[in-house]
Order: sequence, then C-alpha cells, then structure tokens
Amino acid sequence: MPWRRLPDAPKDAFDALRGKARILVDESLGPDVASFLRDRGCNVVYAGDVGLAGKSDDAIAAYAWRETRMIWTHDRDFLDESVVPEQRNPGVVILPGGDGGQQAMIAGLTTALTVFAHGREAWSKTKSTIEANGELVMRSRGGEKGAGGATRYNQEPDFAALNPSARYVMAGPVPAIHDLLLARIRRGCPAQGRA
Repeated sequence: MPWRRLPDAPKDAFDALRGKARILVDESLGPDVASFLRDRGCNVVYAGDVGLAGKSDDAIAAYAWRETRMIWTHDRDFLDESVVPEQRNPGVVILPGGDGGQQAMIAGLTTALTVFAHGREAWSKTKSTIEANGELVMRSRGGEKGAGGATRYNQEPDFAALNPSARYVMAGPVPAIHDLLLARIRRGCPAQGRA
C-alpha cells in the first residue's frame, strides 16, 4: 500500500492529549531510560523500583493495567494477546535498540516522547512498535465488530534527522486515533507539560 499524507486533524483532537501519560518502563529498557524520561517531566516508574524485577510479562502487564500505565519496552512478547489482552491493555510501546543499537534507541525514544508522552487515555488499547528505521506501527481494535487493524506511520523527509516535528505519512486504513497522533506532532507539544 502506498504512503500518503495524513489529513489535517480537527482542532479538538488535541483535547484528548491533555495530561501526561503514565508510563511503566520495563526492565528491558533499564533504569537509565526511566531516569531520562523523568528528567523530561514524564510520569514514569521503572519496573525494578516497584517490585517487578525478574517478574513475568503477565505480572508486569497486570501491574500496568492496575496502575493505568503504558508499558514501554523492547520485549515484543507484550504484543501477544495472551500476555496483554485487548480488554486489559493500558497501551504498549515497543522501542527499537534492544540489540544494543544506541542510535535506534535514541530515535525510538524521540518518537515515543513526541507521540505518546501525553494523552493518558488516548493510547489505551493500542499496541505500537517503533522500528529502527523510524516506522511507527499502531495496532488497535475498533470499527465494525471490533475488528483489529494496524496502521503504519513514517516521518518525512528524513527520520535520521530526528526531527519530531516532521510530518508523518501513513499506509493502511485511517483509524480514528490518527487525528490524535497528527495533532500531537503538528502542535509540537513538548515532552513536558501539565498533568
């Protein structure tokens, strides 16, 4: 499917992004990522600091659901419906760099901060993957009969420039959440903000 430019978001789309997202940083990302996010004003806890060190993915997912915290991780097991079922999904963001690629990790964090750092409830029930090449894939259920779908987003013109205000293009069906994503990017919201 060819890439196409996203349409302009409605003016009220930004309202859904008020308030900081609550984030649970998984052990796979490490405490330094949690500190990095905290230093940028994010509401974040590190799994190891809340008694989840060495715990199963199921235990981490249950904690995140109970505490209404998005899971940020390298661990793709969180995409599995048996680990994080849709009805108990606080939001999952899979970041690149799990193989030790620092540049991919920095690029992934830049995108994650730009897109997901705000909107406590906007990202619930979504599972997103940020690839090393800058592609963002958002999976969610919705539409008729709760059918699932995935939409791919990619920054233009050059993701390597790490320009979080770059426009996104997309491929795939247009989900309702694209308005939130686009509003977040176009308005250039900082990672810091009001709770």
